[in-house]
Formats: sequence, structure tokens, C-alpha cells
Amino acid sequence: MKTASRWAIHVVPGLNSFAYGRIAIQGDAAHAMTPYNGSGVNQAIEDAYVLGRMLTHPKTTMETVESALKAYDSVRRERAQGVQELSLQLGRLATFTEDLQLQPGADPIAVTAARLEAAGIWVGEGDLEDDVRKAEENFTKFIAKA
Repeated sequence: MKTASRWAIHVVPGLNSFAYGRIAIQGDAAHAMTPYNGSGVNQAIEDAYVLGRMLTHPKTTMETVESALKAYDSVRRERAQGVQELSLQLGRLATFTEDLQLQPGADPIAVTAARLEAAGIWVGEGDLEDDVRKAEENFTKFIAKA
């Protein structure tokens, strides 16, 4: 092929869990996303950090590893899938395929620019150490129920 004029962008539809028993997935395996937010690798790094912290937790043993993975899932899935959805939304805005539902007389470029600027502010407000604390709290609860 001399010239590529189209390419595929593959995504993983929202999964019900990133962990099943003693198996967990992270990064693109869990939440492959469109490139419009530039956050895919960030989410993979956050996944790896929380997963690593749960696997090295002092209470993680062969008997509790399922609970550790469940705790990882309990904090990472919602955020990663939120970023994934944001990337889809930004892609629709950037490619002008989003139905803006404009009011009569509204400037579509100005409306798009304002939505692009406001979208995803919450992403930068995340606290990874807070996510680890929440995962550890959930882990303790899951162990107690087992």
C-alpha cells in the first residue's frame, strides 16, 4: 500500500469488571480507547500503579488475592471507563459529528470550542493515592466478608 487513507481505531466496550477470580486485566485490554483525549497510556499507568499496590499489600496472600483484584477493579473501572467515554465525546466534537443541539443563531464553532474546553476538567482532579486508599479500604471489607 503506498498511501493509507483510512485506519481502524479499536475500542473495548465497557466491561462489567477488570477482574475475575485470580485474573485481572489493565490498560488497553481493559479499556482500549480512541486517541482524542490522549489519556490511554495514563490510564494504563494508573491501573498498573493501583494493581501493583494491591498485589504488594501486606494482607495479599494466595487466599486473599481475589479480594485484592476485586478492590483494584472497584476503584479503577469507573474512572478508566469515564476517560474512555470522554475520549469518544471529544472525538465526536473534534470531528464535528456530535449533535450540538444548537439554539437558533448560535455559532457552532464557538459552542464546540466551549464544550472542548470544559470537557474532562474532572480528569485532572483525580488523586491516585486516594484511589489506592479507597482500594485498600475495599480490600479490607472484601476480606472481612470472605
